[in-house]
Amino acid sequence: MQKDLVIPENIVTEELIRTPDTKIADYMTFGMPDVSPIGAPDLTLRTRVRGDEWIYTYLRTFYEDSSQTSGSNNLVYVGTAMPNVLVGLQGNQALDKDGKIVQVSEGSMTMEEFDSSMKDLVNFLAYAAEPARITREKNGIFVILFFIVFTAVMNLLYREYAKELK
Repeated sequence: MQKDLVIPENIVTEELIRTPDTKIADYMTFGMPDVSPIGAPDLTLRTRVRGDEWIYTYLRTFYEDSSQTSGSNNLVYVGTAMPNVLVGLQGNQALDKDGKIVQVSEGSMTMEEFDSSMKDLVNFLAYAAEPARITREKNGIFVILFFIVFTAVMNLLYREYAKELK
């Protein structure tokens, strides 16, 4: 990420790394208690597997559910064990009688700000899931052009060999 965004190493260490003994590529384990043997969900992997739209909708459709151990549930992935970590930004939501989400209390952001933040977050998750995608898509054009030229040359070579065999 640092190289793709052309961020100098000193800025990364000063602004983004909070503990002095942490290196740039280390796992972020500070401040994370071991809650469950299952571990936290890898949202970057979910973004690769299910797609950007799914994770965007998933992050926006949490609602209060007292029957769940986390105190919240999700319309997209019913029975999810992940708590609504964005409740402070989004506010509390609940299901009405028709099964639609209604806002119970406001968060620190308006819905427009929250939606915009979720778009930014999902775009970052998609990038973090596969940073090589940018390079792969650029190189893909050249690979396809190579195969087109290679096919044309091989076709001409085949015609030459076919003439001599007749």
